Amino acid sequence: MISSQEAQIVDSKEDKTNKPLLSDDGKKKLKSLLILQEGYRTHPYQDTENNTTIGIGYNLTSRGMKDDWINNQYEEDVDEFLSNLNRDFYWFKYLNETRKMALVSMCFMGYKKFLSFKKMIKALESRSYTIAAIEMVDSKWATQVKGRANYLAKMMRDGV
Repeated sequence: MISSQEAQIVDSKEDKTNKPLLSDDGKKKLKSLLILQEGYRTHPYQDTENNTTIGIGYNLTSRGMKDDWINNQYEEDVDEFLSNLNRDFYWFKYLNETRKMALVSMCFMGYKKFLSFKKMIKALESRSYTIAAIEMVDSKWATQVKGRANYLAKMMRDGV
């Protein structure tokens, strides 16, 4: 058994080599091993200890999420929603920023679910913002998100 002082000497000698702790090949093998052991999940699930887990054994319950990941994912989501809205609705680019923000906020429920707001979308196509706002609050979604729907509907109606 080596002492902690001897371990520090060994560590400092190894640090000078700049050798990675695990080679790229080793990381690939480790990933394959962990996928075999932990699985590869694109949606959260409860593991054997009832922890919310995602990806390759990433324990959200104990580890949480890093700020960089949260902020990068937010940017990706907003860019994707803006792109989808612009692609799918010719009138989207003519909305003011406030109304665009309201629609992007709604897209966070899922773009597929957003597309189910057919009456609201039809109202937006004809620039009937008050009717679009009414359709936003006259929905199951509005009962689920409560005050958020009223806030976004006001943004849509008033454009400010």
